[in-house]
Amino acid sequence: MRTCTRKGRSFAATRTAAAAVVGLLLCAGLNADPVTDDRHDSDHSPPIDSYPPDFWVIDDYQELWRDTTVVGVIVTSTGELNTRGYTLYVEGPLTNHGRITDFYSQYHGGGGFGGSGGNGGYGGYGGFPHYPPCCATEGSIGQGRGGAGGGGGGGGGGAWDTSAPIEGTVDGGDGGDGGNGGDGGGHVRLYAFSFDNQNVIKADGDNGDPGQNGGDGSYGDWFKFLAWRDAASGGGGGGGGGDGGDGGIIEIHCVELINEGDIHASAGLRGLGGDAGASFCANLEHSGKLSQNWEHGGPGQPGGGPCGWAGNGGESDIGTQCGPNQAEDGQPGCDGEPGTVLLIKSCRGDIDGDEDTDQGDLGLLLAAYGACVGDPNWNSDADLNASGCVDQADLGILLADYGCAPRPWHD
Repeated sequence: MRTCTRKGRSFAATRTAAAAVVGLLLCAGLNADPVTDDRHDSDHSPPIDSYPPDFWVIDDYQELWRDTTVVGVIVTSTGELNTRGYTLYVEGPLTNHGRITDFYSQYHGGGGFGGSGGNGGYGGYGGFPHYPPCCATEGSIGQGRGGAGGGGGGGGGGAWDTSAPIEGTVDGGDGGDGGNGGDGGGHVRLYAFSFDNQNVIKADGDNGDPGQNGGDGSYGDWFKFLAWRDAASGGGGGGGGGDGGDGGIIEIHCVELINEGDIHASAGLRGLGGDAGASFCANLEHSGKLSQNWEHGGPGQPGGGPCGWAGNGGESDIGTQCGPNQAEDGQPGCDGEPGTVLLIKSCRGDIDGDEDTDQGDLGLLLAAYGACVGDPNWNSDADLNASGCVDQADLGILLADYGCAPRPWHD
């Protein structure tokens, strides 16, 4: 595959060389470790010496800062590679004993950010109407869609007596904020001659956050006009749960599949809705004088998607009725959608890099036929068996692979 021979080395040649290097590294306990950079802000570029060496042993946290080509990769059991939406080309073996994933890929066309949950409405207060809840947002679009935020719960109705503006005021409970949606999974794209995954490669969506609980209503009584009076307010509605983020995309292209391991782009789970705040009832009989006022609760708002509706706020009560419309719980968000895992069998005879083996590759091999390293017409990509010459053996490999096209390893 041309995409895996960016430095003029064929898969076969680098497989042999890389195997020798692996042995030396493991026996000598050496670690060809690139300089790390702890920054995760895509607006900054790493220093030039932070790019990986030809053979990369990863035994801690490492990131890609661009599309990168190396001879071979070993991720140890303590190592983690964050591709950050970039592509890793491995001309020889890729062996993973740790974890390969994609974080911060929103900067590179990866998972969408989850939507923000709506703000809960304020409870009614002393003659002023409740403030409506607001602003649940849709998740942004990336390789894996971010989950939508849950709606904000409605504020509970307040009660008051205009003849007793201080003691005769009872506030409604605030509505709960909606939960944020989970971020979508990223995009992991790997090319290698041989692929041996002994642990995990993932691009999962994050779970949605739960909606917040609505605030409780309250109760108050006071003495006015030679009589006791009281009032009670409604509770706030629960916030809606955020949606889970969609799983991302994992693409792995290889000529030899040694071990598939654990590869997944799972969906994020939905966040639960918040509980309604308690609404209270007045205890005393009231004459229904015009000075006494009550409010309906504010309406709960929809989530940014089809799920995650928030609960309505509860009514207040001045004794003429006992708040028949109580506060409501928020509804859960939706689970995200699972992502895509593509495990593609590559073509060994692909010399021109178009990912198949056809007449174009045969023409390149024949143009270099008989050439060895250093000859004017030498083409390392046509040396399919890494012998140092393009000869009958390479032609046999290409003809045996002729007509190959990329296809799933598991039909």
